Amino acid sequence: MDYRRLRNSTTLISIGAAVLISMGFFAQVHAALPTSVLPAGQMRAHFINVGQGSSVLLEFSCAAALIDTGGETNNQFDSVQALQDYLDAFFARRSDLKKTFSLVLITHAHIDHTRGLPMVLSHYTVKSYVDNGAETGSGGRQQKAAHAKADASSSGISRQAVTEPEVDVKDGLSSKIISPISCDKDIQFHAMWGALQPSGGWTKIVLNDQNDSSVVTRLDFGKTSFLFMGDLEEDVHQAMADFFCDKPLR
Repeated sequence: MDYRRLRNSTTLISIGAAVLISMGFFAQVHAALPTSVLPAGQMRAHFINVGQGSSVLLEFSCAAALIDTGGETNNQFDSVQALQDYLDAFFARRSDLKKTFSLVLITHAHIDHTRGLPMVLSHYTVKSYVDNGAETGSGGRQQKAAHAKADASSSGISRQAVTEPEVDVKDGLSSKIISPISCDKDIQFHAMWGALQPSGGWTKIVLNDQNDSSVVTRLDFGKTSFLFMGDLEEDVHQAMADFFCDKPLR
């Protein structure tokens, strides 16, 4: 299913108590990979079936980005193999991208978001890597290994860990690592949330819930916006809404 950019439409999405974001919508829900190379001014969002978990491939005319790597592995389903098969087919079609991700972003260190990360880092070229810095939790081992690989002097990977206090501007936190794609001026990534810190006055329950430290990411593509929430829980939605809205939504 291939939705073209709807430049004149607006959808309001409510997050928890309510973060309202204006979105034109263009997406691809995976049934079969399209055969065309994208022209300038278009993009595709591939929501990949990784079972329990999440993985989204963002395809542009000149680059690709990946948010999360699934997923679920059991006797019936292997999310790592499913993800690799999908990405191999994608790069076979988009041979111009040379099996390269300009950005790989992991929202948080749970295994249903990090399971395929070692495969991605070993099979494809990654230029920028972003996560919340955690090295504990069910997906902490994968993030720790990613940190070590990115930090190696020969890796060629730029790495940034996003914490919630750093997201201190109304447009969200951005940098050349968070938003590394410069071949199309329409593409802008912003981190809207990150790892919670004890100095923020959060309760122990909230601090210990790694979902609440998800890196929330907004992608702006021209007049179109996507918001990728990770697994951010309702107990911090209000704080995020209050910060990004002009007036607290209470």
